[in-house]
Amino acid sequence: MKFGHIEIFSEDPLKSKDFYLNILGFELVEIQHEKFVWMKYCGTEFLLRPGKNDLKVNQYKDSNTGIVLYTNDLEKIKAK
Repeated sequence: MKFGHIEIFSEDPLKSKDFYLNILGFELVEIQHEKFVWMKYCGTEFLLRPGKNDLKVNQYKDSNTGIVLYTNDLEKIKAK
């Protein structure tokens, strides 16, 4: 078995890509059909795709997904 990619649903993938590229430092791989945004970070591929994330939870433990990111300089990232 081989790991494929991670899909992230967004109401506006083209708008959302700016956060991933300019703030988090992801690399743009390709934009397909003007709505699917393929990106890469540390060798892992991510797909921003149209869709809604209607799941509303009050606590992290009740969510069905999670993305964990690490940084040595949070203030630098926040300043972007």
